[in-house]
Amino acid sequence: MKARALCCFAGCFLVFSGCGKPEPSVVGTVLLDGDPLPSGRIRFVPVEGTRGPDAGAVIEEGKYSVGKGLAVGKYRVEIHGLKESTLRKERDPITPIHLIPAGIEAVPPAYNVKSQLLRAVEAGANTLDFDLTTNRKAK
Repeated sequence: MKARALCCFAGCFLVFSGCGKPEPSVVGTVLLDGDPLPSGRIRFVPVEGTRGPDAGAVIEEGKYSVGKGLAVGKYRVEIHGLKESTLRKERDPITPIHLIPAGIEAVPPAYNVKSQLLRAVEAGANTLDFDLTTNRKAK
């Protein structure tokens, strides 16, 4: 009888221990002046009592995905993106003989070092899209 009760208790424990809220994940798109940001990075920095570390991801062709590291709460979002510059060249770290185009920051400081972008992250899957603009929009 004790073995049966112990098995029931252990089974219930296993069932309920896996029933917590799922860890948050975030996916989305980043547009700059209406076009997908070719490459860059996005960072979620916890604010207003949100516990946990910051988390981020690489942006490729306007898309990003943060699968781990976030907690439920409010975040300040920093977005950086590079565009190729033909005006300035840097030495290629792999083959120092060749010069490669240097990248310059394409995203205005208002979206990264001075970012005021705030977003809430909920349990489970979140979709957060960003439509950024520059002052020199030519479209």
